[in-house]
Amino acid sequence: MYEPIKIVHALFGSLVGLAIVSRLLLLATNAPLLNRKPLVLTFMGIDVATFLLGVALALQLPELANANGWLHAKVVAWLALFGSVFYGIKVAQVKSRRILWVSIGLMIYLYIMALAHSKQPWPF
Repeated sequence: MYEPIKIVHALFGSLVGLAIVSRLLLLATNAPLLNRKPLVLTFMGIDVATFLLGVALALQLPELANANGWLHAKVVAWLALFGSVFYGIKVAQVKSRRILWVSIGLMIYLYIMALAHSKQPWPF
């Protein structure tokens, strides 16, 4: 059961990156689509599904997850990603700050991808 979950988790992880870039483009163009409920729920569903699939993977291989702290770094980074994108989309009022915070979320996403591939807390 591990491999199918891992494949779906990787797929959803890629969709998270696509969703962040989509949010940036919608913010930059002032598109009203960004505030439409179906799109917001789709983005949120992708984020939550990716996170929950990652938890399911970690529960199946606890010895790998606790090996060197990379999973703890990944969980903290996911929380930072959610926080920065949420702040950029819902809280920040100035367009430049909104774009900045979602861009920070994109940088955190890239860090998470590096963690996933290297399984090291400092993958650089």
